[in-house]
Amino acid sequence: MRTRIAVAILGVTALTLVVLGVPLAVVAQRFYEGRAVVELQRRAALAVGEVTLPLDASVLRSALTEQDDPADVTVYDRGRHRLLGPGPDTADAAVRQALNGEPAARSTGGDLVVATPINDRSTERVVGAVRVTTRQSTITAQVQRAWAAMAATALLAIAGAWLVASLLARRLAAPIERLGERARALGHAAVLTPTEPSGVVEIDDVDRVLVESAARITRSLARERAFSSEVSHQIRTPLTRLSLLVDRSRVEREPGATLAQIDNEIAQLHDVTEHLLALARGRAPVPTPLDPNDVLDRLDGRWLPVASRLGRRFTVTRTDKLDAVLASPGAIDQVLDVLIDNGFVHGAGAVSVHARRATAGIVFEVSDEGPGPSSTGRADVFAGPSEGEGRPTGHGIGLPLARAIAEADDGRLLLARERPPLFQIVLRLAPQDDPARAP
Repeated sequence: MRTRIAVAILGVTALTLVVLGVPLAVVAQRFYEGRAVVELQRRAALAVGEVTLPLDASVLRSALTEQDDPADVTVYDRGRHRLLGPGPDTADAAVRQALNGEPAARSTGGDLVVATPINDRSTERVVGAVRVTTRQSTITAQVQRAWAAMAATALLAIAGAWLVASLLARRLAAPIERLGERARALGHAAVLTPTEPSGVVEIDDVDRVLVESAARITRSLARERAFSSEVSHQIRTPLTRLSLLVDRSRVEREPGATLAQIDNEIAQLHDVTEHLLALARGRAPVPTPLDPNDVLDRLDGRWLPVASRLGRRFTVTRTDKLDAVLASPGAIDQVLDVLIDNGFVHGAGAVSVHARRATAGIVFEVSDEGPGPSSTGRADVFAGPSEGEGRPTGHGIGLPLARAIAEADDGRLLLARERPPLFQIVLRLAPQDDPARAP
């Protein structure tokens, strides 16, 4: 890229020099030719001023010897005959034009010739002509020296242009190459940090967009990783209950009721998966009025078999009339399942679920008789694992995702007491005109 930029700049410079240099070379040639003509006309005028009439060769020879360079001066009479000088014996075209009263300047036989008429001052008649010459090669040498100087200047200009082009190409290509490297790093999901401005506004804008894109990709990958690590925990619980129901159906003589429970578990497993996928993709379902009594009634069917198998006690109680709350279908079931599962797996003693009224809402409380999340040594059980910390243990499993599910429904998940643990889920009441809240 640097070479292409430098060659492009150098090409533009060379083209500019050609476009301007060719006319300038022509002007230089004409300048030296015109100056030579003016110089010959000056010498011819001096020669005419030294001529006396009538024209006599001996008198002319003594008069013209006073000039600086009489060797190239030739005098002709009215009859076109040479009287003095190295010119041709008879008048050439330039002399004939001068004898007709018009000064002439011509190139003849490698010479530049200027002819000037000699007038009789009393009668103003043309009585002769003066012919002055110089070698055309002399003028050509002067033109060539001028062209050489112009060519040398052009070469210096091209050398300077190449130096400037190289510096400019390096300045332009370096941030572009760095931008390409950062784009490749972005393709490998690397974290990009802002860099020093390059001074090129467009490149800096693209670099800023790359940094922003990298941040979005990093957040997206973090969500995907969190989803991958937590979804197994969310799905493991219904799969465990489903496995228990399948085992029960094998030993029962009339497994119809158990099969119905299996169908319910499969339906819930489907709902859990869909809800988690929606959260991972930022498209959580819209909360709708939900009867909390139905949520509590479903808990017995899901968790009593688990409690029986573990030899633990599981209770669901409610102390107040529970009105409808705003929640996504299946969302509260998932949060409660996380808390109950943690109580059975990492807690001790009885696991209890209690629901009660609160100001403008309903509170679900889940507790057990174990040591609580303080035994894990984590400052915040709802925070995900930091980089390099690994997967949390104890009551930390699933809690970050459970809080995210609750907050997606504009609810709150709190650790109200650490030892023994007491978790609270607070949900808003549905508006009064919702059918789900009708008595």
